[in-house]
Amino acid sequence: MSRRSSAPFAIGSAQVAYADRVLSVERSSMISYLPLWETAGAVADDLSHNGFDGASVGVTLGEPGIGDGRTSYGFDGANDYVNWYSAGLAAAFNGAEGTLGPIWLKFPAAAWTDGLFRTVVRLTVDGNNDIYIRKHGTNGLVQFVYAAGGVFENRSPSLGSPTSWFPVTMTWSKTGDVVNMYGIGGALLDSSTVLGTWSGALTLNASQIGAHSQAPIDVFSGNIQHVPLRNKALTAAQIAYLSKP
Repeated sequence: MSRRSSAPFAIGSAQVAYADRVLSVERSSMISYLPLWETAGAVADDLSHNGFDGASVGVTLGEPGIGDGRTSYGFDGANDYVNWYSAGLAAAFNGAEGTLGPIWLKFPAAAWTDGLFRTVVRLTVDGNNDIYIRKHGTNGLVQFVYAAGGVFENRSPSLGSPTSWFPVTMTWSKTGDVVNMYGIGGALLDSSTVLGTWSGALTLNASQIGAHSQAPIDVFSGNIQHVPLRNKALTAAQIAYLSKP
């Protein structure tokens, strides 16, 4: 059971306007939504009412956010992450139809040129059934991977090297036979088709925010805020609506 109360929604519309927007779009499809705006404690509260909270490890709380009046989580690039796994999340997760994002990111300039992979979010069963978004080792690229049944959709479009907040989103639909990747302003960055068939349940030690596994490896460097997960592929118009702070 989530320990989140309704208090954040009673402290002023300026502070919750963006979260309200996220929750207003396809609310019934929301599996979990971690805004990552806590300023104390180790629980990343789930605003979806499903109670699929995350557990933060090492992150710095209370850092500046996207401008919605709330704070973000800071990741040190070494050993910080948020464990998103729970049995409930694993049971609710739909590897065949879904949307991850928009997730808001902020990289320091040095992170773009460090030559390292930096994972934003990973949700995985195994190497053949795997979803993740991460900064590529090549300057300015962001990698989107959707693997189902050993069939890999792997794209690394260029985003330049922004040092201000920007969103990334990935949608997948076996029914529509397409994976779409979106960036700044909700612009479509790339698409991939001919999807495989997802199988299996999420893995305990590789379903997290800010690292590729809980070892941890490929640790994020910078800030993350607002991480929603849905069991439906949002439309381009919906993603554009949510890709503005």
